Amino acid sequence: MVSKKRTSTANKPFTLFSLGPNLAVKTYASSIAQPAAGNAVLSVGATSLSDVPEGFSSEGPTTNLPTPRLKPEISGPDGVVTSLSPAFYGTSGAAPHVAGAAALVLAQTPALTTTQLRQALIQTANDVSTAGFDSRTGYGRLSLDADQDNWNHDQDNCPLIANADQLDTDTDNQGDACDADDDNDGLADALEIQIGTNPLLADTDGDGLSDYFEVAFDGNAAAYTVGADLNPLAADTDGDTLSDFAELAYDGTPGAYLPGTDLNPLSTDTDADGFPDNTDPSPLSFNYCDGDIAPLGHPDGVVNAADYALALRIVLGELAPSDLELSHLDLYPVGAPDNVIDLADLALLLKLMQ
Repeated sequence: MVSKKRTSTANKPFTLFSLGPNLAVKTYASSIAQPAAGNAVLSVGATSLSDVPEGFSSEGPTTNLPTPRLKPEISGPDGVVTSLSPAFYGTSGAAPHVAGAAALVLAQTPALTTTQLRQALIQTANDVSTAGFDSRTGYGRLSLDADQDNWNHDQDNCPLIANADQLDTDTDNQGDACDADDDNDGLADALEIQIGTNPLLADTDGDGLSDYFEVAFDGNAAAYTVGADLNPLAADTDGDTLSDFAELAYDGTPGAYLPGTDLNPLSTDTDADGFPDNTDPSPLSFNYCDGDIAPLGHPDGVVNAADYALALRIVLGELAPSDLELSHLDLYPVGAPDNVIDLADLALLLKLMQ
């Protein structure tokens, strides 16, 4: 034990080293004294900002016999001053914190009796130590219930909007009652309600494309524009029997539209050749169906013997047709090319030459 005796000499520096236990305040059980030990007093313990009971905070229960009182009833955070030093530690900081909270509760519900106010603070306290009551933090650290939905601020996923069901569709720890985007698809709930999509479902039409992707197809997710955006209420916006997803996945990579490699989900005839996407064997290549394939790779606009000679080589298997040859020479069936160049196409080519 180290003690200081008063003398006439000035204070002198004194440094104490310990090779044994750490030197700290030792708080004993039943160290709570009057007035905090009083029956009508709401006793407040101190916890750090990480909810650890402060070592110097007095511990219950009281020494009253034959039945000691359970104390403290509640605890409050200390170290709450962040702009000055020291940071206001101890029950000197915790007790005023709880007193201020009590004033707020009473201001919200002025009709509360003292007993009811006391009970409200205890019931909404957040259990931060041993489960249930303990002699360091009481029934828990101060935590209010501003929206009065029976969930304290530490547990409530919408602390300022009553939501007793705590529904959280997108599991983002923000309840639906206060979440601007309940399904977390990127579209505000207000917009989804306006355009008719389900704010609790990321893909209303179930086509594999999120509502956000479809509404933002034109680059603007803040509004839905018919004719420029995909329809989030229909799996097939252009009505060509090919789903929006299938048209965007034409190149093998769904979820993005790449002109030239994907079908246009806003058009029934992507290549504008008169053959609809759902029947066109080459929906990305204009089907000229005119028989003009010569010179090879550079059709000259004239159908003649040179075209027939190349066509014959293709039919005989001597030459593999490219998309260009297919688009010009796939003549049969008429009006519904089959993406194959064979004798039937050769026969129609011969008729074009006559």
